Amino acid sequence: MTEQTEPTANWGKRFGIALVVCIIVGILLVAGYLILLLSAPGVGWSGGHGYVDTERWARTAARIPQWSPDGTIVVVNTSLRIWAVNVQDGSRRVVPRLRHDGQFSPSVSATGLVAYMNYEYSGNWFKEPTQLHVEVVPIDGGKPKRLSESLQFSTHPVISPDGSHVAWQERSSGHAIIAAVNTSDRVVVAPEEDKHVRKHVWSLTWSPDGDHLAVVWSGARSNPTELEIVDRTGTERQKVASSRRAGQDWAFISAPAWLPDGRLIFFIRDGGKDSDGNPAHPMKIVAWSSSNPILETVADLGANFQGWPRPLQLSSDGARMAFVVGRGNVHRDDLYTMRLDGTDLKLIDTGFYQGVSWSPDGTTLAVQDVGINGFTGEEVFTIDPNTGEKSLVRWD
Repeated sequence: MTEQTEPTANWGKRFGIALVVCIIVGILLVAGYLILLLSAPGVGWSGGHGYVDTERWARTAARIPQWSPDGTIVVVNTSLRIWAVNVQDGSRRVVPRLRHDGQFSPSVSATGLVAYMNYEYSGNWFKEPTQLHVEVVPIDGGKPKRLSESLQFSTHPVISPDGSHVAWQERSSGHAIIAAVNTSDRVVVAPEEDKHVRKHVWSLTWSPDGDHLAVVWSGARSNPTELEIVDRTGTERQKVASSRRAGQDWAFISAPAWLPDGRLIFFIRDGGKDSDGNPAHPMKIVAWSSSNPILETVADLGANFQGWPRPLQLSSDGARMAFVVGRGNVHRDDLYTMRLDGTDLKLIDTGFYQGVSWSPDGTTLAVQDVGINGFTGEEVFTIDPNTGEKSLVRWD
């Protein structure tokens, strides 16, 4: 009996030890997996809560300073937050209050309401879902109001001058969304169907009265860019211009600006590039109105510009314009001012700028240096458009 029991007992003991070892190894493997997962950028313990996706939204954010209605504050997007900075004394406060994981692309109405994209990380150990929401909040502070459900990839909200509506680009579908601030009304504006190309919104610009939206649709590289006017109900649409192909390259239409008299002005250029990859054809600024839909040349810039222009920004009286021309081959952006008739062209500054904005009284320009990669820069400057004198906006 003893000779038969001892081997059986030893076998049972060995099996128990092996089972314990397997359990311990399994626990260690699971723990290691969880540690790696939680330590990965964008998850838990790394300290980079939502970092991967946050960086993605930071790269696509609009970083053009926005002025308060009284011209004392610029609203800027730095360090994944939106700040209202006093241009005189440098005092600043976060808009909205610190919440969630980032806010991007502020747009300020003439009534002092700020629209922006709110980023919220809501993942767990096994997945990293993100939520984007369009929100509005008074520039002086208050409780944010959410206008959208969770969005997968939407950018650049723009608020109407009267603060009654916000439009944004729904990049996942290619559509534009127009939402009322004080009601639940919402309009989806889809591009004109084209079986050859999938179009998406490239820019949105409100008319001064807030009744119409200028929409630029863009397709693939070999397909045209189109500019049309849409009323805020989405029922009335009028095509303004469509670029045309030239050889293997496509023509260029910029985001427009609205003149006080209701006309649109924008850049346009024929296709073609030189050996350095810059546009080879002269660039023009043209005007359009619903009463006279034939494009009128406002200024022929000839060979003065061999880069890609950013949207025009007009002074409050509509007499002067400011714009940035991106010079990709030399890694710089040139800032110009010019009178509406094309005279008095001035190179004001050079830096890394997405665009420029005028103060409400038309005496000062504001720019943000976004850095060579387009999203790490945080320095904001004001510039005298007459003298070119540049001042760094310092804050606490």
